[in-house]
Amino acid sequence: MLYYAALTVDYVTFELAANKNGLTYVRQKGLPTLPISHFYPSEKLSYEPAKLAPYLCELAEFLTGTRKGFDLPLSISQIVTPWQQKVLNQVK
Repeated sequence: MLYYAALTVDYVTFELAANKNGLTYVRQKGLPTLPISHFYPSEKLSYEPAKLAPYLCELAEFLTGTRKGFDLPLSISQIVTPWQQKVLNQVK
């Protein structure tokens, strides 16, 4: 099960999804990016802003300049290559 919600900051909307292990997906709405169903075709999606609240808060703080890094877990092993995972682990 994937939970999703949206966040709008300065007229820009972001879509986020997470599972029980962490954040799985973020995209800026309106840009030519692949939808979440491309990466997780067999997962059910449930609109759950309350479950995404910690992620929404951290992203909003980052986008407004009050946060420099992220503390919440990522769960992206299904959508990144091993090399990309190494890079992401280094920049955490």
